[in-house]
Formats: sequence, C-alpha cells, structure tokens
Amino acid sequence: MDGVEFTDNFVNRGLIYVGFNATLNQTSGNESICSEETTTGVLDCDAIILQSVNSGQCGNGNFSGCSPGCLSVPSCSNETKEECYSTWDDLSSAVSSSDGVFSLCAGSTLDVSDSDDAIEIVSANQTVIRCNSSMDDDEDDCIIIGGSRHFVVVDPVGSVGFEGITFADADDLSVEVLLDEESTSEVYFDSCIWEDNLGLAAVSIAMLDTTNSSEETRRLEGHDGTDSTVLIEKCVFESNVVNTSIVAFDTIMVELTISSTAFDGNNASESIVAAGPDTSVSMDGVEFT
Repeated sequence: MDGVEFTDNFVNRGLIYVGFNATLNQTSGNESICSEETTTGVLDCDAIILQSVNSGQCGNGNFSGCSPGCLSVPSCSNETKEECYSTWDDLSSAVSSSDGVFSLCAGSTLDVSDSDDAIEIVSANQTVIRCNSSMDDDEDDCIIIGGSRHFVVVDPVGSVGFEGITFADADDLSVEVLLDEESTSEVYFDSCIWEDNLGLAAVSIAMLDTTNSSEETRRLEGHDGTDSTVLIEKCVFESNVVNTSIVAFDTIMVELTISSTAFDGNNASESIVAAGPDTSVSMDGVEFT
C-alpha cells in the first residue's frame, strides 16, 4: 500500500484487517497511510491494523483471538499542513538560520516597526519567501509593514524569490538587492505589491563591496563580473512616494526583466532607472497610470 487515505470512517475493529499468516507491505512505511476523523468500535483501536494471532475466528463480537496491534499513522491533515510565520521576529529568526521555503500565514500582517533591522538573506542557496494564500482573496494577503527597510538580499549564490507579498510603509527602502561581481545570482518577485513606501526606492539593485560588507561601508563600484538576473513579474507599484520605484545603478551588470507589472499613482521622479551600459532592461506588458 502506498498513498492511502482514510477519512470520515467508522470501523469496528481497525482500518486494515490483516488475517492469520498475512503480510501488509507499506511502500513508504507508516508515512504511506494516513487517517482522519476515523472512529473505531469495541477494540478502541484508533489507528491501523487488527491482526489475528491464530487461525481462530476474529470478528462477530468474538475478539478473543485477535490482537489489535494499533500501528500509529499520521493524520492526513497534519501530514500536509505547512508551517507558516505570522510575526516578523519569527520569520527573521528562521530565515537567518537556514535556506528553504518560508511561508507567511494567510491574512497575516508582519509589523517591522518594533524591529531595528531588515531581514538579511545572505549568500542564500534557493530561498523563497511566499504568502501561503489562495492568491485570489484579498483577506488572505500577507503584508509586511513599517520599519526602515524590509529585506536586504546579499550576494545570493542560488535563486532568491518573493511570491505574493505586499510590502508597505517602509521609510527608506523596501527591498535592496546587493550583487557580487564574482557571482551569478537570480532574484525574482512574483505577484508582489509595493504600496505607500517612502525614501530612495521600492526596489534597489546595487553592487556589493566585498572588501567590507557591513551595511555602513557598502558602496557602488565598477566591475567586469558576470550577468545576474532580477525578474519582476505580475507585480504592482502603487502610491509610493520615492525617488524611483525601481532603481538599478549603472555600476552593476544585471539583466532586469519587468513583465505584466503596473505602476499606479506613484509620486516619484522616475518609475524605472537603469543607468549605464552594464544594466539591460526588458519590459513586456508594463502599465503606467
């Protein structure tokens, strides 16, 4: 047996009856079977197997020749339940300690106002921060609000992604991407919203000075590095009061792709700045209103 679910059952003896000299082979161990809302009868075996210990009768109210042998299995809902984060401190602690996929709880608002620091994603290898929502229900939105900055992505060696996140009310800069001339990085934003942010930009892409990467001494400098990519897809920039909605400084070599994205009601000098020959920009389905 493999991938078997038992849901909303009433059984008198057990979910699976294994008779005398019979063998049950579970392909993936106990994880291959799960149960949910299952009630049992007189044997009070709330899990898996009722085994016969001899060739006698095992049933019809006569359970003297039976051994319940209740083998525990996971709940079907618990097996598929995904951990999610609803506070800024919890998310910061998790992202700082490992790579992976980090889901924000649907409908959660993570307030950065009481935190001194943005979350730094440093040299990450395949890190995704996403909203655990249906993506079509406003009440399920995941909002990161307040603070000076939200995220700083520093020299990712793999892909770093943000999916379905609303970034709001940053005072200085919402998301900063710092790239290293020696690395080829990929950063993407899918179905994200920036609204009511202030300061330099909603998204800034710049060069990381690897001689001293502390925030106070990061600076922009020329280089002959390899191409990195930043993809902004199906996003919205609205009601931001910033110098530039998206800025890619001329001292980095990056391919910036913006597709199916809307800029609406922003108070900015420019919507997109990509200065210099080392930055290439491609746009498709971009709207300015």
